[in-house]
Order: sequence, then C-alpha cells, then structure tokens
Amino acid sequence: MAIDRNGAVHIVWPTLVDGPEPATRLFHASTADGITFTPRQVFQTLGSPKPAHPQMTLDRCGDLALVWDEAQDKTRRIALATLGTSAGSPTGRSVALNGELAGRYPVVATSGGGALIAAWTELGRDSEHSSIAVRRLESTCAQLPARTTD
Repeated sequence: MAIDRNGAVHIVWPTLVDGPEPATRLFHASTADGITFTPRQVFQTLGSPKPAHPQMTLDRCGDLALVWDEAQDKTRRIALATLGTSAGSPTGRSVALNGELAGRYPVVATSGGGALIAAWTELGRDSEHSSIAVRRLESTCAQLPARTTD
C-alpha cells in the first residue's frame, strides 16, 4: 500500500484467477476517498503464473515502484516495474533485478536522494545459506530505472 501526493491510496495484491490455466496475477487499484476503488488492473509480470510478495513505494516523481518475486527458469526472480499514478496504468516493462541466485521477499524504498533501494533475501547455491541482496536504482520519472548499481 502507498499514498500518493494527492492522498489517493494505492494497493497491489496477488489473486488466483480461475480458468483453463489457473494462475496468480498481480492487481492494482486505488481510492481517492477511501470508499470507492478504481476497477482492478492486471499488472504485467515477468510471465510466470505465480507472482508473490508484492511491495511498493512512491518514487521521487510520485510514480509507484513495485517489486515482487516470481518463479522463472526454475528459480525465483525479483522483479521491478513502475506505475504512473496520474495515468493509472503500468508504464515501461517489468525487469528482473537478481542474477542466477534465487530471491524472495523483496522490499523497496526511496532514498533521501530520490534513488530506489530494493532489497531481498537471496538464497545460496545450497539451501543452508542465504543473504540479503541490496540494489540501488537511479529512478527516471515514469520509466524503469535507467541504470543499476550494486
């Protein structure tokens, strides 16, 4: 959940959608009055049927930055996308943040300088070791970050 500059409350959540190929999808909705919500919108993920653990914050431009984890290529990927709060629809594309090691439970925040900071649990090559991975992302308004640094 995040509250934008105009006081609108934004929420993102995963929901299992039934059908011939049941899959979990990420949805977004917002409310300006705390009573009536916009129609839910599907948020495009990396393409797997099981995105989970969405977290969001507002970037320096007032757009939503969303992170989540999802199964992809036999591992869990940490993904990032932005959502323009004025347009009300996703902007840019979703990108994976982690490398070959599996990641889970991402969080995202905005630093004092306006950069996005994403962190997640990264699982080692054996199941007994894990660490916290952190990535600083220089934010560009209404787009995915232009460059990344560790």
